[in-house]
Amino acid sequence: RFCSRADGVVIGGITKLIRTFIKEQEPVDDIVTVVDRDWGPGDGWHAIGFETIHVSAPLFMVVKDGIRRHLVGAGIKNKDVQSFGSKSNEMSTGRPGIDEHVLEELASLTTHEGALHCLGQNEYYPVYDAGVERLVMALSNTQGSAASSDETSMEDSEWHAEFVPATYAATYRTHNSGISAILGHVMAHTASSLYGRYLSELLTGGANVNDSDKAKADVDAWKATGGVGKSETLVYKAKSSLDLHALVEVKERTGGWCTLGIVGGSTKSIRHGNFKMVEVEGGRCIESSVMAYEYLRSMAAMALVGLEYRRAHPDDDSANTNLSCLYLGYGAGSLSRFMANLIPNSKHVAIELDEGVVSAAHQCRLLEHSLSSDSEPIELLVGDALKYQRSANRDPFDVVFVDIFDDENILPKEFYSTEFLDLSVYQNYLGGRSDGMVVHNFHTNGKARSAQLADAIKSYRSVFSTTLTVESVDSRHTGGNTILLATNNRRLDASSETLSWRLAGMMAQQCSGVNFDVVARTTHKLWLS
Repeated sequence: RFCSRADGVVIGGITKLIRTFIKEQEPVDDIVTVVDRDWGPGDGWHAIGFETIHVSAPLFMVVKDGIRRHLVGAGIKNKDVQSFGSKSNEMSTGRPGIDEHVLEELASLTTHEGALHCLGQNEYYPVYDAGVERLVMALSNTQGSAASSDETSMEDSEWHAEFVPATYAATYRTHNSGISAILGHVMAHTASSLYGRYLSELLTGGANVNDSDKAKADVDAWKATGGVGKSETLVYKAKSSLDLHALVEVKERTGGWCTLGIVGGSTKSIRHGNFKMVEVEGGRCIESSVMAYEYLRSMAAMALVGLEYRRAHPDDDSANTNLSCLYLGYGAGSLSRFMANLIPNSKHVAIELDEGVVSAAHQCRLLEHSLSSDSEPIELLVGDALKYQRSANRDPFDVVFVDIFDDENILPKEFYSTEFLDLSVYQNYLGGRSDGMVVHNFHTNGKARSAQLADAIKSYRSVFSTTLTVESVDSRHTGGNTILLATNNRRLDASSETLSWRLAGMMAQQCSGVNFDVVARTTHKLWLS
């Protein structure tokens, strides 16, 4: 903590103190400060090299008889109020808590509404602080030279701030179910600000994925085909329309696993995706229920839960009789085949820029998703997805999937511009219906891609009332995928709604019968933005 005399100010006082501390205590790895946000945020610390690493949710407390009482934390003395002779006596016993019989009643409750009603009945009235902000300055190996001169400014020195993962508890913890429900409610209400952590830390406690043995085996089998010495057979090749010196190739590895990608040219090599061939009576076909890529499972899971949530919370708009999906970016068609195979009588349209990919899809029968002769194949159109417009005689789509990157693996910014999201996606593709939704895949490794995700979220929020994101369960701090869902259906802005999102996940899992864990993928680092 830092303060100065009330009747004066020391110019550069905090920088001088830090510089002297580093000089006298060298080596110093990092310096941490905690700001009580009741008195204001920690913005002033950013100017001298500190970075905010966590802002805790507001702490819920109650007031009775003019005394602020605590429900979570250390040193709380929960005693019968009548046993205290005075306020000074109560304060001397430690941090004042609430009556034991009220705690017992709260422990039998599971909703924040019930818990708040219980407190009110016992004349405990809720109050909230503004949380605390933790900031850190991480120091470079050149700290000694930077500290040696008082003339060197903090910004001009070779000190640098870096993100340091927090090692403290991200949320307030309690075994009392009623108090826990209130804390969850507070956290959900402040999730769209800097407060709190990911809501999934309240809902699941982490990415505890419970996939079926078949789902696990598919991933293991696919990974086993890669690496040094892998054996591949060329199945089909065609010229890429995006690069005259590149080829679109379909290759098959052991176990029926196939890849579709671009080889040669300026891009050298880009894998669009994979799929698995299986032997059936009368020949071979693609096993449409198999998706080995984790981010595709997350995209499918978000769509399934979004559709289930829509069914449970219908708006006035009339939905299509048969589900209809649009895919901006085809890849190897795994996601469109999976959804088409999973949902009977659904319609699926994909837009692909590369004519070579479209040719491979037709020649290798990638548009077929079922052995049934009367099943409608996926409609694959050649063209620029930015220019695609739904014709007037085609029903609006229920779900729009976006999975597009350029030859440098960057999402073109036009695909998340406010104009495109409003006029093309919402007004045209979704027909202006509030129950339509977008599921968008983002790469998040590196500062540029993380900044791009933040910009995209802002654009989505300007068009859609609800925007939420999850991270694919295989994402790491070095990179991964963030899946965004946007809709104008009921907004998920309270813990009760967030829990109903989780229940929708459980229903989607049960009704769809998919063999991977839907709930874990749709609540892993769930963030309401």
